[in-house]
Amino acid sequence: MNCIFISPNYPAGHWHYCAALRAAGYNVIGIGDAGYESFPYELRGNLNDYVRVSDLHNYDEIYRACASLIGKWGRAERIECLNPYWNSTVEALRCEFKGCECDAQANYSERTAARFAAPYLPKYAAGLSAKKAAAFGEENGYPLLAAAAKDKRLGVHLVENEAALKKLVSSGGKDAYIIAAQYSGEPVSVDGLICDGALLALTAHLQVEKGIYYSLPVTQELSDMAEQCAAAAVGSGFFHIDAVRLARAVKGLGKKGDIVFNGITDTPAHEYIIDCINGQYGCDIREKWASVCCGEDDGQLQAQCCTAVAVRSFERSYKNAHEKILRRLNIKLLHHGRTAESDRGEFGDYVYIFRGEDQAELRRNIKFITEDFN
Repeated sequence: MNCIFISPNYPAGHWHYCAALRAAGYNVIGIGDAGYESFPYELRGNLNDYVRVSDLHNYDEIYRACASLIGKWGRAERIECLNPYWNSTVEALRCEFKGCECDAQANYSERTAARFAAPYLPKYAAGLSAKKAAAFGEENGYPLLAAAAKDKRLGVHLVENEAALKKLVSSGGKDAYIIAAQYSGEPVSVDGLICDGALLALTAHLQVEKGIYYSLPVTQELSDMAEQCAAAAVGSGFFHIDAVRLARAVKGLGKKGDIVFNGITDTPAHEYIIDCINGQYGCDIREKWASVCCGEDDGQLQAQCCTAVAVRSFERSYKNAHEKILRRLNIKLLHHGRTAESDRGEFGDYVYIFRGEDQAELRRNIKFITEDFN
């Protein structure tokens, strides 16, 4: 079996997915715009072949690379990319090499609309003039999420006020963006894996502050909401839901402590959250994903514990030394080490990922790691 993997080098941790596909029996063949010599050995060791193109935005060049690799390796059972920016390119390639009609721009528009229309997501509107967008903002409050409706190069924006909204809509035109309300509360990362509409794994991590997360209990209600939302927006594969935990009751929405959704993407969580998922389920969720790619599904996983992420900055002095943390966490420590340069803005300089019996234990250990000198 052959899998063509677009942009296997970015984000950096995606070599794990190449390794999972290799372990599942695939020949993993990469296409990207970075030099093979710049790849870490973990990625090079899990690619059977690689073709460099000058620009991943050049569809004709990617098409020719795919055709060349298929001529060399045989039929590609899968064409994958876990960076959502290239979704429309991947869908177009899948259609081309399966011999059916495909309009990449229309496909992008359909996928974007489906993500906003999925169940349990906030109210949204499309095709608004600057005046109507301002009225939508006045009705639903700020911030608002504005996502490119047709041209992905316009990106996704969190709009904080009416002036910024009018400027954005005026510059792009009334059909350029889909605009959605956003709920306020404590940030929660809801992440999982789904196969043909059936939930296989689900976790929820509350963000305490930048780079610091701990897992929350996944209730049946939350599981049902996530399954319905992901089934409509994703269907099969990884998903990430931007959610919040309500700090107070909101009429017509939920009570204090309820988790509500702001948006969904068909992408895996950050690698540190993936490490947490692996710790909770006692397996590598990427291998589970690879088995789904092979058409194998052995049912929903069962969480075994709670997990957390805590970080440190080299510019601060802490009450407890690194060695004391290692002794305290002991066998509950899943991973620790320097963060990648690209992650330092969000996760500081050093990360600890660990498990615990309950949220109270996780919070105690987070405090032990992050407590400053008085």
